[in-house]
Amino acid sequence: MENNANNAKHNPEDYKIRWNVIIFPVLFFLLILAAGIGIPDVFNSVINKGVMLIMKDLGWFISLSTLFLVGFCLIVMMHPIGKIKLGGPKAKPELSTFEYFALSLCAGMATGFILWPTAEMLEYTARPPRAFGQVAQSYQSIVDALKFEWLHWTFTPYALYTAYGIVVSYAIYNLGKAYTASSALYPLCGEKMGRRGKSVVDIICLFSIIGGVAGSMGYGLLQLGSGLEYLFGINTGLMSWIVIAVVITVIYVGTSVSGLKKGIAWLSKNNTYLFFFFFAFVVVFGPKSYMFNLTSEAVGQFIRDYIPMLTVQDVMPDSDLWPQWWNNIWWLDWVAFAPMTGMFMATLSKGRSLREFVVVNMVLPSLFALLWFGMFGSLAAHIQYVMGEDLLSVMDAHGSSYMQLFTMSYLPLDVIMKPLLLITQLISFVTLANSMTSTVSMMSIAPGKNYQSDEAPMKLKVCWGVLMAAIAVLFLWSGGLDGAKSVKAITGLPVFVLELAACIGFILFFVKGKAPERKKEIEYEYENLDPATGELTEVCMEDALWKGKKHTEAAG
Repeated sequence: MENNANNAKHNPEDYKIRWNVIIFPVLFFLLILAAGIGIPDVFNSVINKGVMLIMKDLGWFISLSTLFLVGFCLIVMMHPIGKIKLGGPKAKPELSTFEYFALSLCAGMATGFILWPTAEMLEYTARPPRAFGQVAQSYQSIVDALKFEWLHWTFTPYALYTAYGIVVSYAIYNLGKAYTASSALYPLCGEKMGRRGKSVVDIICLFSIIGGVAGSMGYGLLQLGSGLEYLFGINTGLMSWIVIAVVITVIYVGTSVSGLKKGIAWLSKNNTYLFFFFFAFVVVFGPKSYMFNLTSEAVGQFIRDYIPMLTVQDVMPDSDLWPQWWNNIWWLDWVAFAPMTGMFMATLSKGRSLREFVVVNMVLPSLFALLWFGMFGSLAAHIQYVMGEDLLSVMDAHGSSYMQLFTMSYLPLDVIMKPLLLITQLISFVTLANSMTSTVSMMSIAPGKNYQSDEAPMKLKVCWGVLMAAIAVLFLWSGGLDGAKSVKAITGLPVFVLELAACIGFILFFVKGKAPERKKEIEYEYENLDPATGELTEVCMEDALWKGKKHTEAAG
């Protein structure tokens, strides 16, 4: 009976495939892939020149845009506008707060939590940015390494996701717009965009998403392949990547059958429990004094130096280009996912206030990431610089994807903990793949009036999942994963422009009184002017939308 109900919801007569949005980015990306395989030298030369042009000439724009989006999220959280509920005052959340948080945590960057804490600590201490004048492998370089890990994995990337999510969620639930990336521009452009304009925006976003997926899934396959090789001696290569991709697809399809808010919510919740377990494990059995002291010291400097770290460009002629290749490229990497992740967040957020949206999707995951990277990064520093073990040589020999599992050798019960960490990695990868393919699939259809589901048809999700896994495998096989990352960086630039426009439009939408909630406030104030003074009465001032409870509820 349940399957019949799902089939009824996805009646082919109730939706249309948006071929005009799908075909161009898919064909163009396959063309890029073919060029990377057929003429790799020319392809890499052109791509690298494009990336360097963006990194060096537009680094100021990238870093200042990122800072603006972080500030935008914080303002929405603290401003009374944060009381507005997505879907109106009567809308109810479909997930518990913990499930909501778990999906946000695992679908955002959970795979990176397992790959980078150890690797970035070692990389940043051995090769610190020249712009800050730190000596390699000094104590200050260790503290700085934690600070840069937090810069890359806490509030900054989550803000890039959340900012887009705020605007597109509001447009979908409170303004009644379609579930597309282009809906985020409605507060700025209104109906002036037209169908062609909306299609162009969705094409740009879909192209950046495909590039982002190819890079992220490629790194995920590398991680899992390295883990299997390290634990079981299975040689990593094309065959192992294909097998892993097939397993991921099968698990993903299995969880999708029960729906996004059931199967994948269950996976995310249990995956989050595993993250909590590993965090507690390293705290209990790791060098507690060293880890907590180093983390607390680094937190203070992180707060002090956040803006300088974010905006550094190092424009000297002998620059090592560290800001370009470790900061700017990360921001372009993250923002390429912003439309997709923001829309995925929107799927989960009906019935939540904008303040809850920011807290659950940005603040809480960032705080968890700060503690996670603090503990595991400090553990790596302790092994390398206190115990005197040469983790750097291990990383140089085997790569970054090898290191997190390897460091578990220095904790008890590693025979059990290593396979469990690999399983956690697998679940994180499945959750990421599910969120990506679900969002892209919904962007690929135009639902009709009788379309009853908030998810895309299963066959479409399977097609996208297989296609993106295949592209990731092909990039790995051709040795072109760096090319995928470069393409993602290039496609991230127009998405930056779109996201900035969306957030500025959102602000102006309220400032100019166009928002339904703002209109109610203006009408209320007009009706409650003091005839003698022409000003709001004292009672009205206490009751106004942005300051009082009564009008906040009226605004929804």
